[in-house]
Amino acid sequence: MSGAAISFVTGSGALEHNNREFVHDNVDPNRIKDNINYKEESLKDAYENCFSEAVEKYNQKQTRNDRKIKSYMKQIKESGNNEKLFYENVIQVGDKYSHGFGSGNEQQAIDILDKYARDFQERNPNLYVFNMKMHLDEASPHLHIDYIPVATGYKRGLDTRNSLTKAHQNMGISKGTGRNNNSTMKWQEREKEYLKEIAKDYKLEIIDKKTDRKHLTVDEYKIYAEQIEKQYDKYMNKSIKFKPSKIPFLNKVFLENKDYEQLANNAKYNSVTEKTVSKYTKKLEGKEVELSLLADRLKKRGRELKDKDKAFDIKFQEVKKIKNKYEFLYEDQLNINEKVDFLQEQIKELEVENSKIEPLQDKADNLASVLTNQMKAINLLVHDKEDYAIGLNKRQINLINALDSYTQSWLEQVGEKDLATEVNEKIGISKGVQENIDHFKKIERSQNRGPSLGGR
Repeated sequence: MSGAAISFVTGSGALEHNNREFVHDNVDPNRIKDNINYKEESLKDAYENCFSEAVEKYNQKQTRNDRKIKSYMKQIKESGNNEKLFYENVIQVGDKYSHGFGSGNEQQAIDILDKYARDFQERNPNLYVFNMKMHLDEASPHLHIDYIPVATGYKRGLDTRNSLTKAHQNMGISKGTGRNNNSTMKWQEREKEYLKEIAKDYKLEIIDKKTDRKHLTVDEYKIYAEQIEKQYDKYMNKSIKFKPSKIPFLNKVFLENKDYEQLANNAKYNSVTEKTVSKYTKKLEGKEVELSLLADRLKKRGRELKDKDKAFDIKFQEVKKIKNKYEFLYEDQLNINEKVDFLQEQIKELEVENSKIEPLQDKADNLASVLTNQMKAINLLVHDKEDYAIGLNKRQINLINALDSYTQSWLEQVGEKDLATEVNEKIGISKGVQENIDHFKKIERSQNRGPSLGGR
């Protein structure tokens, strides 16, 4: 069973590019017709399908027009909470060398991606797919999936919303514990495992690119080896076979020590050849005619060897430069790794500090709830005409309205938007307030009864 890595990354969400409304230079126009269109729905229609019912239900409960949602899509777009209108993932099996067009394995990648694409929506019911394309007009087959998270189960406000984390939870993926272990990472791991299972059905083993692929693939070796051998054979009669390796971040290669030594030995071979020519020249002394003919041939051969040595030296110097550059990049990578380790330690420290903040957040949430219940009860004095409303003067009413507005503003500032909405839309007595009312009623009844009459 052959092996290849998979690429599962976050896309930029360029729908015009995905739908080929404009074409980049890396696209073969003659193969655009081969692309597979699984779904193409406008973003506006997708939002209508996902949220129109919830928005209508929410608006029916509102008594004020300025509280109604006119466009949920616009509300998400203009939100200050870094919410995204939609998300995109780009999935690829192998790379352009192992499964690109012309590799002979492209159909294997297409079949695996096609199976994954057709099962995606059923497997992820809370990720509404509105645009999905498989591109077959670039170097390698790859899949673009654009979706809107549709989260349900909210008790306040809209009962259905755009929330990726909540949508993951609806699909059984637990909430993350931090930046390095969030629900998106958990979901991606689940999807990769599913891809691995599909790949097995097509005789392909999915390997971890970070740990399993320490060297180039066989196909990559062949490509680079053929290129270098063609250039090398132009200058040397003796065939040398070696395996070059690709330099990270550069379109160049470097040689392993054994290959480097092999090339150096071949240079020595040229030097030995020149010495051999000189030896035969001495033996031919006295044979003027033959020597003259042989001398002409040797001169020609010497010029050829000199040209070859010169060309070889140029290539040899290029290899040395590449090797030096690789060593520099390797040192640079080590420095980057040290910085990453340092940042990871800082993250751990921040997580510890965050754990200290959580109890304070709980207290703040309780305070916000208490303030909300108090304000809802105070509003009874103005709005409950049957039981609690009293003949307040205008200054008293203005004071209550000001307290109401101030409370809403404060709740919104601390992130309690749902409680702010509740203060604006509802009046009433909470359980805690009612318990205190009952307590004071009990005291009042006791005082009204007065002292009991004693007797025998």
